Amino acid sequence: MGKTQNPDRPVAPSGIHISAASCIQRSKAGRTFLDNLDFIMASLTYIAANAIDYLFTVPGVKSDPLREGNPLIRGYIDLFGAEYGVLVCKLLLCIGVISAMRVIDLAHREKRTWLRAEYILYGGAILMTLSGLLWLF
Repeated sequence: MGKTQNPDRPVAPSGIHISAASCIQRSKAGRTFLDNLDFIMASLTYIAANAIDYLFTVPGVKSDPLREGNPLIRGYIDLFGAEYGVLVCKLLLCIGVISAMRVIDLAHREKRTWLRAEYILYGGAILMTLSGLLWLF
């Protein structure tokens, strides 16, 4: 006699049982969402630090545009205005840094480097927050 089927569990055509747990267990790279959680948290911390820097930079630039020392950001401020100019720079910075750190993260997980992307992102978040706080002085 054959095995009885559980009506709550769908069965693939090959007879393999499929469950929600088996669908999220492993991706093609053999990693779960929880394996990426350290990188995700470091990335979110870096984004939050950039948001804090943005909140302090925009009022400072509005009060005196010449206080911004970065010529690239000054160019974007002249082109788009204070809010959008700084925002565009922050978005490009976040996309570029997190993309580069993802490459380092994947290399670390494949044991091709000892460098951890999370450490760089956390360090960058600390420096970004400090640079935003400098607008208070």
